[in-house]
Amino acid sequence: MRTTNTIRLRGLITAEGPIMIRRPDLEEGRVLTMNIVDINSVNRVPVIPGETFKGLIRSLAYCVAADAAVRANPRLNVSLSRIYEQAKGGLKFTEEKKELGSDRALRDRHPLLSLFGAASPILEGRCQFGVGKSTVPAAAYGTGMPGGARRDPVTTNPMVADLLSDEEKAKFASRSIAVADGSAAKMAEKAAATLLAAAKRKGLGEEEIASREADLAAAKDALEQIKKGADFDLAMQRPVPAKPAAPIGTDFSQTITIRDVTDIELGLLLAAFELLGREPLIGGGVTAGCGGISVLYDIDVLTDTDETGSRSAQYKSAGSLVIEPPKCPAHVREDDGSVTLKSYDPEKIKVVRSEHPVILGAVAAWAKAEASILTAFDIFAPTKVTTLV
Repeated sequence: MRTTNTIRLRGLITAEGPIMIRRPDLEEGRVLTMNIVDINSVNRVPVIPGETFKGLIRSLAYCVAADAAVRANPRLNVSLSRIYEQAKGGLKFTEEKKELGSDRALRDRHPLLSLFGAASPILEGRCQFGVGKSTVPAAAYGTGMPGGARRDPVTTNPMVADLLSDEEKAKFASRSIAVADGSAAKMAEKAAATLLAAAKRKGLGEEEIASREADLAAAKDALEQIKKGADFDLAMQRPVPAKPAAPIGTDFSQTITIRDVTDIELGLLLAAFELLGREPLIGGGVTAGCGGISVLYDIDVLTDTDETGSRSAQYKSAGSLVIEPPKCPAHVREDDGSVTLKSYDPEKIKVVRSEHPVILGAVAAWAKAEASILTAFDIFAPTKVTTLV
């Protein structure tokens, strides 16, 4: 008999660094937001989309499985399509029809697809990742990280400049001129915009306003032409635009529900969260200090309360899932008044903190499954799906 459990994770994701999550059509300089209906109003608040967090945990779960597979067979090779199938759910939806009941056989051989779903073969995931919602309206955040300029090692260190040949020095000079021209064009654009706004504010005539609109259009065109030039594009000193980011300290409330999962599937999911605990990062700009998060979830297990079965089932507390930000050594004052430097052992920080039999059983089940990952599952082997002809 296939024994399953339903688990719920409820809690907060806290930004330990600025959180930068982008979308292709998101206006430059804007934080990703969503309309949230309150009792008496509708507010736009910063969010972490459920699909973003799901993608992160799915990738980590694949890494957990891949690590076990490589330990079992150090010479293991996997096709690109297989990686996309398991780590992303496939590149497009399939039109094949499956026999009734074939999902179970597929899930038994593919814990990753069972947890997170797939487009090809079509399979609904057991995990439902809710949107992480901030409690603070987006208007309080501004544009996030302000713009700036990249430092050029040639200008900051004369010794580096001496390494350039005359031909390379000429290239550098040409690119520096392009950056200077771009800065001047940007200032001209701002000046034209200021003059146009002043003309409208003072109620000047249509002819004067049209003239200033033409000046602004010309200034914008001049700036765009400079930006399109190869010298500007290759210049190290060109400006860095403002980056939209939810600020440090932002709390995002989130609920994740995992329905009807086996011990092995749940154990794999928990192992992915353990891996996230090593490098708790999400979104873009991580090399520049963005994306750091901490996580605090309550773990609840859906449990029958009497013999009436699922109709009376209720969620019961089963522990917590805690991902703490990396801690630096700190000075601690002892009882005798002396001050010592205390360091933190990262190996002693557990992510999954539970003594509940369902959670302990899941962790043990996945640990056992790793030993037979290449034979008990088809994660790294061809998919076998029964189809109707």
